[in-house]
Amino acid sequence: MDFYIQGHSGCSLKIINDKLIFKSSQPNYLPRLKKQCEKQKEFYELYKHHRALIIPKVLYENFNTERLGGGI
Repeated sequence: MDFYIQGHSGCSLKIINDKLIFKSSQPNYLPRLKKQCEKQKEFYELYKHHRALIIPKVLYENFNTERLGGGI
């Protein structure tokens, strides 16, 4: 079952099969979304082997501005 959540930033969040999260935004928010994506990837690399933390990995990113928004 898929769920849709409205984030505080105005981004849309879609949870797919209780484990994948797709975050999307309008084109004007893409620079901030790109920064969030880079930080998430760095955080994952730093702590992926930590026993007490579960860090989500960025599996896919698409910042194509020709679409109606972008996402990670």
